Amino acid sequence: MLVIRVNMFSKTIAIALLTFWSWASLAQQYLDEKCFLANSSPEDIKEKLKTGYRAFFLQGDTFSDKEINLVEDFLAADSLQLILIFDKIAPNHLKQLNEFIYGGSVDDAVFGPKFGNGSNLYVFSYDGNYLDASRYLKEPVGENRLSTNNLTIFEDDPAVSVRTLKKRLRDLYRDSGYLPNIFVSDRPEIVKPIIDSINNENYYHAIVIENGVKLGQVSWDTTNLKSNGKIHTQVNRVRPYKRGYMFSPDVINFNQQNASSIKVFRAHKRRLNDELLLALDFDKNLGNNAGQSLSHRFANIEFIKDQERGWVGEFSGREKYIDFGNVLGNIESEIAISVWVYPYELSFNRSIVGMGESFSAKILNGQLVFTTPDIHDHINDSRTIPKNTWSHISFVYDADQFIYFYLNGRLINTLPASTIKPTSQSLIIGTNLWDEYFVGKMDDLKIWTRALSDEEVRLVFDQDNHQPGGKAIDYWLFGLPVFAVLLLSIFWHIKNKKSHKPIQANDALSSPAKDIPTYHLRVFGSFELKNQSGISLASRLSPQRKELILLILLYTLRRGGIETSEMTNILWAGYTAESAKNNRGTQVARLRELLAKDTGISLIYEDKLWKAHFQPFTLCDLESYQVFKSDLPDQVLTGQQLITLLGIVGNGALLPKLEYEWLDRFKGEVANEILEMVIPCYYSGKCLENKKLMLWLTETVTTLDPLNEQALNYQLNLFFREGKHAQAKHIFEAYSKTYFNFYNEPFSKSFTGYIAEALQS
Repeated sequence: MLVIRVNMFSKTIAIALLTFWSWASLAQQYLDEKCFLANSSPEDIKEKLKTGYRAFFLQGDTFSDKEINLVEDFLAADSLQLILIFDKIAPNHLKQLNEFIYGGSVDDAVFGPKFGNGSNLYVFSYDGNYLDASRYLKEPVGENRLSTNNLTIFEDDPAVSVRTLKKRLRDLYRDSGYLPNIFVSDRPEIVKPIIDSINNENYYHAIVIENGVKLGQVSWDTTNLKSNGKIHTQVNRVRPYKRGYMFSPDVINFNQQNASSIKVFRAHKRRLNDELLLALDFDKNLGNNAGQSLSHRFANIEFIKDQERGWVGEFSGREKYIDFGNVLGNIESEIAISVWVYPYELSFNRSIVGMGESFSAKILNGQLVFTTPDIHDHINDSRTIPKNTWSHISFVYDADQFIYFYLNGRLINTLPASTIKPTSQSLIIGTNLWDEYFVGKMDDLKIWTRALSDEEVRLVFDQDNHQPGGKAIDYWLFGLPVFAVLLLSIFWHIKNKKSHKPIQANDALSSPAKDIPTYHLRVFGSFELKNQSGISLASRLSPQRKELILLILLYTLRRGGIETSEMTNILWAGYTAESAKNNRGTQVARLRELLAKDTGISLIYEDKLWKAHFQPFTLCDLESYQVFKSDLPDQVLTGQQLITLLGIVGNGALLPKLEYEWLDRFKGEVANEILEMVIPCYYSGKCLENKKLMLWLTETVTTLDPLNEQALNYQLNLFFREGKHAQAKHIFEAYSKTYFNFYNEPFSKSFTGYIAEALQS
């Protein structure tokens, strides 16, 4: 009995040890779970180590043997971790410190460096030696704070209060799930207690992986954050979400046993037909091609043969619709609608799909609209669809309560949306409960009870973009893509060889193309920065570096450059001279690193001015505008000149979504210049003959000056003469509302009075 008891006791101990070892291995900590006080200056490392600094930005050629000895003494005497970040360093320069240097994987694309692991010195370098700084060290990115890194660099602003600083840290954690791992600050007495507090908190950790790499743009439904990698949270139940994906598992509850482990969610792309409820090809019938047999309660449409798309459904107005009854069930979280439309009429609301009081996807004066309960109209005002032309449109409502609008397979707008309420009412095609009848043709209508991704919408567009005959195969078309690729390659090669000049539009003034040129650096409308391969780099800019590049760009193109002192007063006001110099040097160096990634843009310092320099093949819309303006004779624009100008600035006003004090005067200057050039076109007979050109001009003018009366006068005159009285009144009422909001007094003229005056002009 004694032997048996001993054996049982031994087995119990063995099982307990094995269980402990298993949990310990899962609970391995990583470097991104800790925060380190950092300094951007390598001077006086000994004193800074005493103060509490544990991370340093260094230059390899200035890191002396004396400083290496100081680091060695510190590491030998203390088990605390230390981080050294070099711009470049020879592999053998730190040979003396090898016994302390982290020896784990240098290329862990998922979790990054481990914490501890028998080493307490982490060496990062931007030249590829040691741990790759470019891979692991990044700033919180852009306005939405999404970051693709394992270690987040957070830069303190000494001009802000402690309260504001804590709010910024809370926003970083809440909105991205990241911690300020490399906390750069020149005021350790304030920041060190904050870092200690963060390090003493308990966090749960989760990450989403697809095919062995981190999945980006993931929402977490029990928090208000999005991430591109591992998150740290104190919410004990997390569930990942992304349009077009399923996850295994789909949710996790953290408890005492798994609290210290990293929960890994595996992402799997959905099949396109997953949760496809309805698919109508209108091929002389209303059969559901989605598989499930759905009977309709009522149908009163015609099937006609279309020259472009073969058999389609025609909805000719009142009482022409299809009622499928309550086939969607109590939908409340997600839906996607895809359809080809050929509208005969665009005035007023024209409903494509409606489901009782739950939602309605429709068109209003050419604009896509998604209406939710209590008549909340979410209106896409970025693009309009044409009349008497086939267009592919898609509406996607997702679990994050956003509505996405697509035109011809491309996302054109995203709006926050109100909640969809469950309903047992009918799904109706061609109208809704407000009798907003669609008038025109439809083809290939599809409805999913889930939210499609951008990629999936594009795939649906490509699949359904067929020619007459529907599913018939034209074998000669197989060679067409190859031929198109060859033509595009030749065109791109020729384009890149041309000197950098303003983009010239088509000479055919009768139908001016409204396509905005593809710029590498764009500031009219939304800000965009792309390299020569078309890859967007804007999201890799920290807020301050975005402001820095825009500051240098605008001063270069509008003033010839900016002095160091003026740049410092704008971006680093309130800093000490040394702190401002260090911050300026760090920001310029990082910005230069990013621009060196095949953008054709560089920052130079010449004649005591900071300037942005462009290679001949690099396109910047503001530079094109400046060249156009300088070459312009002092006379009314010709039709061709107007097309050229609108092709440059037609994407929107100068940086409308960014608010910097110094930027306001540039916005005003540029808007006034453009208006002075284009307003005389309203009195030019040759321009007025071209209706499409004038509508494009009017859209641009109202973007720059919403209260411009020449633009209002032209629109009312045009629409009233064409018999579109309701559209004219809608425009007038919108103008009057804007006028009241701006001046806090009603517009002085009535609609009838204004129309009478406009028709006399």
